[in-house]
Amino acid sequence: MRFKQIWSTWGTVVVGLFLVVLGIMAALSPAPRCEGVPMTPGQTCVDRGRFGAERVNTYDEKIRTNRIVQWAAPAAGVVLLIFGGLRVARSRTAAAPD
Repeated sequence: MRFKQIWSTWGTVVVGLFLVVLGIMAALSPAPRCEGVPMTPGQTCVDRGRFGAERVNTYDEKIRTNRIVQWAAPAAGVVLLIFGGLRVARSRTAAAPD
């Protein structure tokens, strides 16, 4: 029960902040990289996943993904911040003595 209560209040605020920071980081570093080296238009890159899976990405795919993260992550983060903030405020007013 305690986990559910924390997730519904402060957990949403923390996840919202994480998503906003993720979007800001994507906006501050828009140039795609391959193995730490900046990519040029038309270049392809083989990304190796954590468990050995390989994926071929092009410069345009990385730019497109970065643009999605730049806009979607902060938008979802702000929604979670508002939702979590309202829940925190409501739980504090409900717990306040009269």
